[in-house]
Amino acid sequence: MSIRKIYIVIIYKTEVIAEEMRANGKYWIEKPPMHMIWRLEAVEEYTGDSLDEATLKLYGLKSLQRPMWNKPELFAYIESQFEK
Repeated sequence: MSIRKIYIVIIYKTEVIAEEMRANGKYWIEKPPMHMIWRLEAVEEYTGDSLDEATLKLYGLKSLQRPMWNKPELFAYIESQFEK
């Protein structure tokens, strides 16, 4: 029996380069979710080991599946790791 551990880390700093409504609806079999999507461009790659899930939770991360707005301590910490 093999047990795989999911390891969650931040590896890229990105910048939003476009914001638009989903345009690929004609390719979906079922009704596509029609919401805003963002095109991202990688700005910098992170190669350290301080942006793992456990560390990010210390700074206020609750879940990667939920919005992360209004978390100034978390954003400041992440930004500080890219400035090194």
